[in-house]
Amino acid sequence: MADLITGQLVLDNVNWTPLIPPIGCSFITAFNPANETVHRRTDPGDPTTQRDVAAGWQDALGIAFVGQGYVRFPKGDAAAYYRSTVGVVTLIVDYLR
Repeated sequence: MADLITGQLVLDNVNWTPLIPPIGCSFITAFNPANETVHRRTDPGDPTTQRDVAAGWQDALGIAFVGQGYVRFPKGDAAAYYRSTVGVVTLIVDYLR
């Protein structure tokens, strides 16, 4: 399996969509190609965890390298939650093992 996987995450402005890695990884980027800001939360029910990802910017989630085989974001576990501010937005997501 590849050490870098690129995928898409489709968001709407109603639901918090979980970002779920398809592989165990240590670093994730989510690029916002839309003309609108999107929101990111680490807890979808807690507005104090919200950060904004401006149009044309990317969000980075990761850790410093700590050793071979260490996985910060296990496969299948939600790493964060995203929601668009207007309509449907598709993020471009890179997962690095």
